[in-house]
Amino acid sequence: MTIPWLPPELPCMKAHILGPGIVQIEDTVYNLPARTEEKGHPPPKNPEFVLPVKENSLEAARRAMEALYRIVFD
Repeated sequence: MTIPWLPPELPCMKAHILGPGIVQIEDTVYNLPARTEEKGHPPPKNPEFVLPVKENSLEAARRAMEALYRIVFD
């Protein structure tokens, strides 16, 4: 017997929430309030919040932060 549906594809990248408005995706740290990005940072050892993302961009970082706010404040 085969499975009639395929499992959903999970994004392979993770957004680490480092602080209010500061998100790290892979080696890039996005500071959303200041609208800056810094490359070349190692991943955090003990991230408090981790969310899946599909791409490494400022918009993906903003969506991850908004998703965390919706989870926490709703």
